[in-house]
This record gives sequence, C-alpha cells and structure tokens, in this order.
Amino acid sequence: MNKENLHITPSKLGVKILFYFLAASLVAVSIYLTLNYFSTSFISSHFSESKAIQNQTKRELEDFQTYITDNNLSTSDTKAISKWIYTEKYVLMNIYKDDYLVFSSINPDYVKSSSKYTASEYIPSYHRLYDVVFFDGTAQVGIYLLAASRDYNAAMVIELVFSFTCFIVIFLLLISRKFRDINRLQNELKIIESGDLDRPITAIKGNDEISLLAHDVDMMRLSFLERIKSEKEAKRANSELITSISHDIRTPLTILIGNLDVIANKKYKTAEQLTRYIEISRKKAYQLKDLSDKLFEYFLVFGGEYQEPDLEIVDCDSLLGELINEYTLYLADRGYKVTSASEIPQGVISANVIAVRRIFDNLFSNILKYADHNSPVTILIENKDKSITVIIKNTIGSMTSKVESTKIGLATCEKIMAQHKGSFSAEKIGNEFIVSVTFQFVCVSL
Repeated sequence: MNKENLHITPSKLGVKILFYFLAASLVAVSIYLTLNYFSTSFISSHFSESKAIQNQTKRELEDFQTYITDNNLSTSDTKAISKWIYTEKYVLMNIYKDDYLVFSSINPDYVKSSSKYTASEYIPSYHRLYDVVFFDGTAQVGIYLLAASRDYNAAMVIELVFSFTCFIVIFLLLISRKFRDINRLQNELKIIESGDLDRPITAIKGNDEISLLAHDVDMMRLSFLERIKSEKEAKRANSELITSISHDIRTPLTILIGNLDVIANKKYKTAEQLTRYIEISRKKAYQLKDLSDKLFEYFLVFGGEYQEPDLEIVDCDSLLGELINEYTLYLADRGYKVTSASEIPQGVISANVIAVRRIFDNLFSNILKYADHNSPVTILIENKDKSITVIIKNTIGSMTSKVESTKIGLATCEKIMAQHKGSFSAEKIGNEFIVSVTFQFVCVSL
C-alpha cells in the first residue's frame, strides 16, 4: 500500500472537540481536588478532637453492651458478635478475657494463638480498654472507630458526582456553539432548498469543517446565482441576436428578391441595368452568406448541442493541399502576395471535409478583413512524426481597429479542431497575427 494513502489528516473539528473535552476534564479534576482537599481537612479536624471521638466511642459501647445483654451473649459467641460488628460496618474490635485475646475483627487468625497475645503485653498504653459485661463475666474490649472512613467515602462520592456534573455542563457549554452553528446552517440550507438563493449563508467563525462547509455552501449559492444570471443574459443575447439577424437578413433578402424579380420578368431597359441588378444581387447574396456564417458560428460556440458530422479518413495532400492552393489563388486575385515555404507531406488524417473547409474559410476571410495588403501572407507546413501543422502568418493592417470583431470565428475554429482531436491557436505578436492548425496523422505513407 502506498505510504501516501496511509497519511490521515486529522479533523479540525475533531481536534477542537478533543480540546473541549480535555478543558472540561481539567476543570472537573481541579474542582474534585479542591473539594477533596477541603473535605479531608474538615473531616480530619473533626475527628482529631478527643471529645468527638470519646462521644462516638461511648455510643458504640453502649449499643454493644445493650446487644450483649439483650441476647445473653458470652465471649465465646463469636458469630453473634461478628454479626453486630458487620452491621456497624465502621467499627473494629478486639475482646480480651482474663487478659487473653478471645475475639478479633481486625485479624481473626490472632485468636488461634491467643495464648501469645495478652492485653498487658501487646496493647499500647494509649489504647484504652473498656469493660463490657458478658454472660460469662466481664471482658475488656478494644474498640477502633472508622467513622472518619465513612465520612471520607461519602465525601468522595459527593465530590465525584459534583465534578462529573461540572464536566458535563462545561463540555456541553463549550460544544453548544458548534451545535448552534450546525442548526443554523441546516435551517439556512432549507431556505436555499426552497428556492431562495438571495439569502446569504451566515459566516461561521473558525477554520474547522463546519465553517469551511458554510463557506463552500455560500460559494455554491453564489455560483448558482451567477449561473442563473448568465443563463438569463444568454437568453437575452439570443433574443437580441435573432431579432438583429432577422432584421439584417430581411433587408438584403428583400432587395435580392426584388432584383431577381426584375431580371426574371425582364423589366430592365438596358444591358447596363441588367448588369447593375446582377451585381447588386451578387453583393446581397454574399451579405446573406456572411450573416448565415455568423449565425452558425454563434450557435456552434454557445449552443452546446451542435454535433459535427462523422469524421472520415482523407488524404492529407488532397484536402489540405487543395484548400491551401484554392485560398492562395483567392488571395492573389485580391491583390495579396502569398508565400509558401513547405510542401504537404504524404499521409492520411481523420477529418470532416466540410468542417475543415469552414476553418480555412474563416481564417482566409479574416485575412481579407484585417491583413495589410502591402505585406505578404506566409503559409508554412510543419511535419512531425504524428502530426501536421499549418501555420498562417500575416501583418495586421492599420485600419483594423475600425473593423468590428466578435472573435466568434476563432472560437469556432478551436471548437471544430477539438472535435478533430487536434489543436488550434491564434496569437498576436506585435503587428503580426499567427494562426496554427494541427491535425493528428492516422498513419503515414511510406
């Protein structure tokens, strides 16, 4: 497996939530330690008072004596004694009879060797023994209170519950802003879903996934608005184009039909009038051709649904050579000097003849409109192993700035060449305009 695939970028939102968790935990732990310190100090100070210990010891001894008397227990009734101690939970006890250990809740194993443990030898002087009357006589009891442990445990439970509650509250307070951002983003997405694209997405502070998502959604909203605006402008432009072209076509078409009617009905009086009607008709026919070409080019570039006819295998010399020779003569007839530095190589290309002719028709029409008559037009052929490139160079005329250009023709050429799996480029270098048309060889003749 590629090591790059193993690299996992941590989630910014996940890192932020982890930070919230650690911050809430730190505060909760601090609260617990503080409470534990004060509760421990309070409990320790309370049970360090001898009076409090004496009172508690007295109550426990009185309860134990009452239990012994009510049940007529002897020092040998260890099960009953253990039962009382078990119910008290926080009391430990040693019982000595005749100075020997007969019962111990601290370590029952000591009783098995009670002859070795006597009260006079092993009980420290500061541990007081109390007399308790059993059924078989009086015994000495050493009682040890664990009431402080009970209070410590209770305090610890309260501290843990309170600290955990603080952790939950703090963590929810920290993360609640993210929940609010998510809910707000969800509500605004519902508004966009309803069709209201004019309402912006509220910016969310930060640089995590939620803020980036809000930004991306707002960019998408703006993109939709821009697309809708572009579609409206395109519809308006199409409407204006159709209106304009229909008006432009109607005038020369009316004149052309009128002139043809005059010629067909022989309403002219002299041969000179006939010649004039024919010339006017010819100009109007060319004008109609230019308008139809512009209309085709516009829909080819902006229509999006135009499909060029299927390509076919053609000889490179018969297609490109014929077109170059044809347009070279065409320019020469109109006073241009054309130079060609290379010959068309042998080979075949995949092309649509009509579409390729349209490219060169467009290019040489531009030369007639924009090229300088006093400078030569150069046509070069670059032959590579897998492609052939036709390069056309001309000098831009000084009056070109007065000629209106939509540049749709160049866009048409580029789109047609893309359909041919070739390439098209046009660039202006100083006063020189250079066009390159590249076709891919299907195979090269040997």
